[in-house]
Amino acid sequence: MKTNTLITGLTACLLAVSISACKKNSENPAVGTETNSTTISQMADSAKDLAVKAADATKTAVVAAATNVVNAVTGPFNDGVAAAKKFIADKNYQGALDELNKLSSLKLSDEQAKVVNNLKTEVQALITKGTTGAADAAKSLFGK
Repeated sequence: MKTNTLITGLTACLLAVSISACKKNSENPAVGTETNSTTISQMADSAKDLAVKAADATKTAVVAAATNVVNAVTGPFNDGVAAAKKFIADKNYQGALDELNKLSSLKLSDEQAKVVNNLKTEVQALITKGTTGAADAAKSLFGK
């Protein structure tokens, strides 16, 4: 939106400069060609400067918008992975799986999806290991 406003403003400025230059030339056609050439050259330089400034402003706006989009996706992903890893460290495997399932609902890149799938596999292996260990402990308590 700001970019459109900026471009519209710059276009209006260029149009105003062009119109005022035309009026000067039509009011006083007897003025030397050198003066007209200098004025036109100055206007062209001003137009170039304005175009460069508009391009820089547009580039800055696009970079800022892209950064905001990346942060909107990356922030929740990083937070979710950190929470899942904390659940794993606390041996709360169901909490880790719940957190990883929440992450699966986000629109993830291929690399992010791979991280989530690897963590899920790790948690499921830990759950299986814990279940097997508990069953072995129960067998040893009650005898075979």
